[in-house]
Amino acid sequence: MTTVRLGAVAAPLPNGDVLIAGGQTSGGSYLQSAELYDPATGTFTATGSMTTPRVYAVAAPLPDGEVLIAGGTSSPNAEVFESAPEATFAGGDFGDQTVAEPSAEVSLVVSNLGAQALRLSEATLGGSDTGDFTITTDGCAGRSLAFAQSCTIAVRFTPQAAGTRTATLTLTDNEPTPTSITLQGTGVAANSGPTGPTGPAGATGPAGVTGPAGVTGPAGPAGKRGRAGKRGGAGKVELVTCSTVKRRHRTRRVCRTKLLTHPVKFRAATRARRATLTRHGVTYATGTTRRGTLLLRTRTGRTIRRGRYTLTLTRGRGHHITATRQQITIS
Repeated sequence: MTTVRLGAVAAPLPNGDVLIAGGQTSGGSYLQSAELYDPATGTFTATGSMTTPRVYAVAAPLPDGEVLIAGGTSSPNAEVFESAPEATFAGGDFGDQTVAEPSAEVSLVVSNLGAQALRLSEATLGGSDTGDFTITTDGCAGRSLAFAQSCTIAVRFTPQAAGTRTATLTLTDNEPTPTSITLQGTGVAANSGPTGPTGPAGATGPAGVTGPAGVTGPAGPAGKRGRAGKRGGAGKVELVTCSTVKRRHRTRRVCRTKLLTHPVKFRAATRARRATLTRHGVTYATGTTRRGTLLLRTRTGRTIRRGRYTLTLTRGRGHHITATRQQITIS
């Protein structure tokens, strides 16, 4: 300590220091002086003296930051110690910021830890990278802060180059030693962050439009021949219908043979060479007769539906042509 003390009094202060006051010397002299102990540095510093010497007194911290000192040998009175105004702060680190782009405002909170009022005039910037920092709002200028009161100063960071950038914000106030706040940020190049994860796959789009139908293929082979009917008797009429079927990437020709529902009687069928199936003047199928069986093939683009049709059988050559017409029903 700065002075040898026996029977001194001690009490903690809000800023972490310890007040040590009074006592007596090794020679028995009562002491009126006091000093402060800083646990962070392990040092003792002299401070203001008491109003009266005290030995074996008592001390108690008060809610307003003061310390009550009372009693002691031959000292029945009491007095109050008021610590000097002391500014403390929170904030000042801006982290990473893109070069030449201003950051969001960062608020620096200034508080008074002393029992005496802290009177603030203004805040100023200094240091190597002063141009990278800007005070946007000084909410502490002209303020007087009692113990534990606070105010804020807003600062913005705009790095002019990549790397660590620093500056100092100094408070002009009534502290024994003015407080300096270190401001720090890191300038980074644009788009220097890591690549983000790949997003999820999009939804499947709608199915495309169905393409046009393919061209009808050639007629398939004729069906099996039926047995020859009796001459002049009832012959059989077979209708061969062919269609083109598309499945995936393959196209095939499908032909079906069916007998007309009602037997058709025609004369001298075995000698007829040609046959035509018509309805309302439109030809739906053509064919030939052989051995009592009439074989008809549908015309391209014609569909045989249920109903009555006209069957025309033609025989002969040149000027000797005979045509026979009959009504038949297809079910």
